[in-house]
Amino acid sequence: MPKYIKSLNNASSSKLISFCKNSSKFINKELLCNFMSDQYNLSEVDYVDNDLFLITKPDYLPSKSFSGILNRILFPIKDHFSNTVVGYLCRSIDKNHNTKWLLVTDFNDDGTIIEFNKGNFLYNLNKVKDKQPKELWITESIVDAIKLESLGYPAISSMGVNLSITQIGLINKFFGKDITLNIFLIMTIIATLTPERKCPTNYVINYMIMDLKT
Repeated sequence: MPKYIKSLNNASSSKLISFCKNSSKFINKELLCNFMSDQYNLSEVDYVDNDLFLITKPDYLPSKSFSGILNRILFPIKDHFSNTVVGYLCRSIDKNHNTKWLLVTDFNDDGTIIEFNKGNFLYNLNKVKDKQPKELWITESIVDAIKLESLGYPAISSMGVNLSITQIGLINKFFGKDITLNIFLIMTIIATLTPERKCPTNYVINYMIMDLKT
């Protein structure tokens, strides 16, 4: 089964996605706002449309298997065609967590993670693709994409240090070749934007090695 289809199938049956859709009343909005402000210099108005999710009380979870999302900000990743959530990038706000970021579609009954293949998606592509911008900003970090969007720049995120062939194909499909790509990525990602990775050579590509996070 293709990884893209598998990700969609896992999402459609995900208990975690269903829970998050119907549990906004459990979000710790004060802590979420404080963390996004202190860590990333983002106000609530900057990310209000991104449906961020944060639970800090175990009693709010439907089962112990979901404990992996406690004290983590969930950034929903949406499919570029259906606009439905396929999974979450989960950012820890707890210094005691061993892993800062988790990639999650769902949890098994024993609490182990069911991941989705992020190489088949681009964060925020579902929103940007219909705007037909003349310039597109590509970031490694989801938060950098949110900050750029808050400043009025159309932005997507690869959600990691590599652009997959599928992600490059999505850029080709939705934006064509007559667009300027502004790359806010580290060098390992820039290295993937080469003719060998089938990135059209008539793109105008600007490399900007920097980080918007504070």
